[in-house]
Amino acid sequence: MYDHPLLVCLVTEEAQVEQAVRLACPPPHEVRVFAPDALLDERQQLSERGRELVAGLRKVDVVLVHWEAMRAARLQALCHHIRRAAPVPLLALCAGGGQDEMIAALASGVDDVASFPLYLPLLQARAAAYRRLIRSVRRATARRIRKRLQRLEEQAATAPETLLPASGRTGGRPSSPPDRKPASPPEPPPPEHAREIVGAVAREIEDALAPVPPESGNPSVLVCGPLRLDVDGFRFFIHEREVELTPKEFDLLHYLMQHPGEVCSRDQILDAVWGLNFDTGTNMVDVYMHFVRRKLAEQGLKGVIQTVRGRGYRLQVSRHAT
Repeated sequence: MYDHPLLVCLVTEEAQVEQAVRLACPPPHEVRVFAPDALLDERQQLSERGRELVAGLRKVDVVLVHWEAMRAARLQALCHHIRRAAPVPLLALCAGGGQDEMIAALASGVDDVASFPLYLPLLQARAAAYRRLIRSVRRATARRIRKRLQRLEEQAATAPETLLPASGRTGGRPSSPPDRKPASPPEPPPPEHAREIVGAVAREIEDALAPVPPESGNPSVLVCGPLRLDVDGFRFFIHEREVELTPKEFDLLHYLMQHPGEVCSRDQILDAVWGLNFDTGTNMVDVYMHFVRRKLAEQGLKGVIQTVRGRGYRLQVSRHAT
């Protein structure tokens, strides 16, 4: 449990919500308030106020976001930026407290949900539990990396020629007899050798942090005309030019590229991308279609995602689309 005052970042524009959180977290606890619409620009990138928020996340104990269905898409983008900045617990405050509302909030990318009245000891316990989880994941990842590097070290000890450039291999010559003058110390490895070692270590670390391989029949790279989606690497390319996507934009394109030329209904997209099999009462699908369409249009691809009135959306890409 926390033995120091909490530093809480609250994202809301409702005075009543702010007042309720401040009452639940009185001094010496500190509550910093940020208006949701001031954190992101129209491209869902951090504004100056948003950069101010993420710059101080390392010292923050918990981020509370007032859940509002009409801001679901912006909340997802905000979660993406917070995840990239710091491992801080992100909770949605659900005023209504209904189960469907909580499920929709969790699907938007938060770690947990809370309702009013806000109970400080429970908030502290949730923040502490999140920190334990992060430490556990980091320790597990560190163990995997250490094992990989140990194997690399053993390989260097038993078969060093596999790590040396061809020009630096000795060909397995035996060592000098004991009665001979000891050989002079070997020259330090050339920079190319050092770069190879560093590259090998980097590849091992990337392998250790890589996601679980896709199931058979689910390719890790999807190509639709000029679009290429690297599922494992979380990278998206248009005409071999990389385009940055938020996680939900990536998931949405992933689903559409798995069904090129097919009409995908909003319900199907909600289920596949957000894991929701009911109507959330939001326009999340339409908002994210707008985001993805804009990014495609910026690269010269207009009309790639077509709206089929009354049915849904269709990805229609010709191989030579420009």
